[in-house]
Amino acid sequence: MPTKVAVYLARTYRDEITRLHERFGGYASFWLYCAERLTEATPKSDFVPYPLWESAAWQDWITEPERASDRSPIQSGPLFSLHVS
Repeated sequence: MPTKVAVYLARTYRDEITRLHERFGGYASFWLYCAERLTEATPKSDFVPYPLWESAAWQDWITEPERASDRSPIQSGPLFSLHVS
């Protein structure tokens, strides 16, 4: 995805993403994490990886201890495996 488009979308929908994060957590929290990263420090590359869960941002998000509370146990796909012991 072109970086300019990703940054535009992150800025445009940040309030909505924040509400989704507050209501549902899980993937919506990852979306907020990405939006924050895109708006706080715009990547220097012309493109950002899409889908975002295939990017380095996903790995950063799932390994940051302070993000643990954002990862809801009620998920499908990759997040679900984080909560199975």
